[in-house]
Amino acid sequence: MNRHRLLALSSLAAALFLAADAPATPPPVSAAGIVVNTLSGVFPPVTDGQCSLYEAILNANTNAAVFPDCAAGTGADSITFTVSGNIDLAPGLPNVTDPAGLLIDGTGKDIHVRGGGFGPQLSVLAGAVAEVKALTFELNPLGPDTERAGGGLNNAGTLTLDTVIVRNNVAYRGAGIFNTGTLVVKSSTVADNIGGIQGGGLWNGGTMAVQSSTISGNTGVNIGGAGVWNQGRTAMANSTVSGNKASSTLENVPAVPGTHASGADITNIDGGSFVIANSTITNNRVAFCTFPCSSGPAGIRNAFNATGVALINSVVADNVALGSGPGTATVILRSLVRT
Repeated sequence: MNRHRLLALSSLAAALFLAADAPATPPPVSAAGIVVNTLSGVFPPVTDGQCSLYEAILNANTNAAVFPDCAAGTGADSITFTVSGNIDLAPGLPNVTDPAGLLIDGTGKDIHVRGGGFGPQLSVLAGAVAEVKALTFELNPLGPDTERAGGGLNNAGTLTLDTVIVRNNVAYRGAGIFNTGTLVVKSSTVADNIGGIQGGGLWNGGTMAVQSSTISGNTGVNIGGAGVWNQGRTAMANSTVSGNKASSTLENVPAVPGTHASGADITNIDGGSFVIANSTITNNRVAFCTFPCSSGPAGIRNAFNATGVALINSVVADNVALGSGPGTATVILRSLVRT
């Protein structure tokens, strides 16, 4: 890696880590408080004297009491809970559209947002700002949209996830989280999601910082990037990416002849830049190729005009590539390794 590219990646890492230290949505002390007191995921909501998460988000978006069971939104809003349990969606939650900022805070409760099947469980649209704390997004099947981007979350705005779990979701790309905006993931877990083509855990085409988080047990089918698929700008620190699997096919997911089952852990591609510091990338594997295909590296795959991967004080080990085609267990191209 040349000196200019190294400086560029170092600058990227510094900028993203600084951004990650500040929450994306700093609601002021005077932020409106909307309190969710029911686990109902029914759509359309009914007027029953109880405030659901669906109603709370819509009131925050509109800065009004569109649904009278919840307090009206007023500028920057915060949503909290008096209940714990499962919110079973039918179909999904409203898109977050509020540019003033929305905080959804499950601290002190045990909130599981589940199911949906018609799209991501929660989407943040371009221009909107949101922070989600202490919630679990899980068990969203593929549904009728077989090319859906984002099984758990889809972000095109500015989103911070703090102590969030995203698990057991299915999507075509970014089964856990699909990002084209600015995303900060800290103290969170993205696990056991299945991506039909790219990014079982995380798919990034924007700007993303991952801090003190775990990405594990995800599956990327056909092309790979089971843990992280990056074609944007990503910085990762103090995190673990392990136990992810890339495969050429999976039950009920069509195989694509001639593609790669590679980059079981991290795929950096198409102009992407990726800085990894003080992190561990281990025990990932390319499981199999059931037809003529290329089974590439299981640890880190850096290819197709990617800017580069910089590894700083990190461990990449015990990753296994099986099947046909070129590649070794761990391949790091145009990268800096410091130990």
